Amino acid sequence: MSVAPSGDVIAGGVFTGLLSVGGPDVTAMGSSRQVDGVVVAYDGAGAYQWKRHLESPGVVSVNDIDVAPESTVVVTGAFSDTEDWAMVSWFAPPTEW
Repeated sequence: MSVAPSGDVIAGGVFTGLLSVGGPDVTAMGSSRQVDGVVVAYDGAGAYQWKRHLESPGVVSVNDIDVAPESTVVVTGAFSDTEDWAMVSWFAPPTEW
């Protein structure tokens, strides 16, 4: 978890099944035992701002999050299987994927 210069709180983690953290619900890819990653932002008052669902046929984990002074969100983690993810810049407020 990290706090952006704007006061937004950015959190990340993993989930299986259905995830409801604000905005549209998302379901982990594949079976109910599939583990996907998520990054979610709330404003300083706790209101939902946005989320990113990190999905894969394998397991995706979010290990750490930091926010640079210019509000760039940096996420580290791990995945299994083969992935083809492009480098993505997330600008506030991003649209749902």
